[in-house]
Amino acid sequence: SGGVPEAQYAMSQLYANGRGVTADPAKARAFLHAAALNGFTIAQIEYGIWLINGKGGEAKPEEGFRFLKHAADLGNPIAINRVAHLYKDGIGTEPDVAAAAKWAVLAKRMKNSDPGLDDFFRGLDADAQKAALEAANRFRSG
Repeated sequence: SGGVPEAQYAMSQLYANGRGVTADPAKARAFLHAAALNGFTIAQIEYGIWLINGKGGEAKPEEGFRFLKHAADLGNPIAINRVAHLYKDGIGTEPDVAAAAKWAVLAKRMKNSDPGLDDFFRGLDADAQKAALEAANRFRSG
């Protein structure tokens, strides 16, 4: 039904920021979760980050990684940047230099890189950089 995830996301923001209601991070997280499950990409990203950081409830980095990876697989630039970092730092997933490098290349191409990812990529040897570029070239979102 149209508009439901958007409304759930809007409610999450009201409770997260205490606008018109008493701020309640746990309620905000519940609304974010509902919007994420209903396929609202921005909610999936934000919920994933909340899970990783333990905002509004228990930290669940593996679950947070899954929400962010789903949004990254769909081509969302914010999620792609976050997933590169999660693979690089081994948060919510095993550390994976090759995967981190691939997602770092994709973040750069979407103009959503950052100094941490750029430094990480520059620090790789030529073979690792080449493999990452080839992996990124095979990426098809959706």
